[in-house]
Amino acid sequence: MDDIRKSLKAILYERSKSPFYGAFILSWIIWNWELLYFFFGYNGDFYEKTIYIHGKYLKWDYNLFYPLLSAIIYYPLGFLISIGFQYIKVNLLNFQKSKVDKWELLSVEQSYKLKNEMEQREMKIERELVDLNEKLKDSENRNTQSLKDSSTNLEKISLLEKEKNDYEKEVVSLKNKNLIYIESNEKLTKELEEQKKIKNDKLRQKFNKVLSTVKNEIIKDDEIYYEDPQKKKDVMTYSSAFLDYEEGTFNVWALVSAEHNNPKNGKRYSYIVSHDTNKGKSIARNGYQYENAWALSRYVNPNELNGGEWRFWCSNNDGVTNTILKTNEGLNEGWHMFTVKWSKPKDFLEFYIDGKIKSVGKFILWPVKNDGKLYVGNWPNLNESHKFNSKIGRLYTTNQVLNQEELDLLYNKGKKALEIV
Repeated sequence: MDDIRKSLKAILYERSKSPFYGAFILSWIIWNWELLYFFFGYNGDFYEKTIYIHGKYLKWDYNLFYPLLSAIIYYPLGFLISIGFQYIKVNLLNFQKSKVDKWELLSVEQSYKLKNEMEQREMKIERELVDLNEKLKDSENRNTQSLKDSSTNLEKISLLEKEKNDYEKEVVSLKNKNLIYIESNEKLTKELEEQKKIKNDKLRQKFNKVLSTVKNEIIKDDEIYYEDPQKKKDVMTYSSAFLDYEEGTFNVWALVSAEHNNPKNGKRYSYIVSHDTNKGKSIARNGYQYENAWALSRYVNPNELNGGEWRFWCSNNDGVTNTILKTNEGLNEGWHMFTVKWSKPKDFLEFYIDGKIKSVGKFILWPVKNDGKLYVGNWPNLNESHKFNSKIGRLYTTNQVLNQEELDLLYNKGKKALEIV
């Protein structure tokens, strides 16, 4: 660092001694005296000075071009003036010499002494002239180099100005593109919101229609949807055509009573809805095997203390194996919504109560055929011990798998229609 500092000092000292740089500095001060006066005479803070100077006084013509041109003109003129003074000095000496020789008689010793002095003066003047010529030549070389450097610097300044202009144009272009992007994004966002609103409106209309149907089909107080031998001769049934759907949703409301939560009521199975293709009879001599069975039920084992299970179960044509989706979660007395969703292409079964998923399984043992009847409130064999013994709302089926939002909407609308608190 010391070597670098010394080198910089030497360069600055040498530049300051150079007549050309001295001329350039003097020219720069003359051209930019207002800047110096403002910088040293104005009492504002440094930041304010810098902003004002940058906006008003920093110009490449006044800060570089005019001072450099003035220095180039002043520098040779100074050398010519210096040579002129030397020429006048020599002529004055010659004049004095001729005057002395003409009007005054000198001794031999004085003559020799005067002659030696004159010769020494002439030699000194010649040496000074030689030095001046060398300096003038050196200055001309430096001047030429400075002109070349100045030309190079001017070219660099021109390139920088061009780059600056190109950069400003690019910034303006990017700003315009950004504005276009913002406008396009706002337009796209608006279009997406409109499409979303249209889609939601259509979905809302669709489910309002569905839920309106559900509301209109809720069982009244004097209507029960299960077999009662004292009042009705025919068991209530619903079409089982939905079992042929490759995917879909089945939904039914049922009124849970104290009987369903009592493990001592003597019933193992209480069916909300049920189906099989053998009139509810087992196809095995010993055991319980039902072909193409499909049912929602309440199962209670008097020998167990778990309070019973709510089940969905189904089987295929052989009836040997079946799928059971269940939960032992207890339900309060009142209306509850039971839902089954299935999809053969996606291979799943899902069992819901009140819009909440309770169990999942694979679509492997779905009924392969149906007899057209879904029994409501009992098992197909119409056994008294299998009756649900409570109100059941009318059923809703669709060949679409409802999503959670749609299921929640169906549940909330159903609750409101049933005036469930």
